[in-house]
Amino acid sequence: MPKASSRTKSKSPLETALTKVSLPFRPKIIQYFLEVKKRLAEGKDESVGLAAGKLCECVLRFLQNEVSGKYTPFNKQIGRASCRERV
Repeated sequence: MPKASSRTKSKSPLETALTKVSLPFRPKIIQYFLEVKKRLAEGKDESVGLAAGKLCECVLRFLQNEVSGKYTPFNKQIGRASCRERV
């Protein structure tokens, strides 16, 4: 009798590297990083900055959470004062 094959999706090296990054940050960091990489590969240099900014904002929120246990919600703009007081 043949063995039943278990189909498990293998993690990418990026997912593996970010395993310890908590939700909701990990999928967003991966998403924005892949967007930066894609736009660079496509030669869309002008739009790389927008994607990189989103990646940076997500990483900043992650750092806010790690440092203070609170972070600016994803549906809110990060204010300058918030950056100065939390990180």
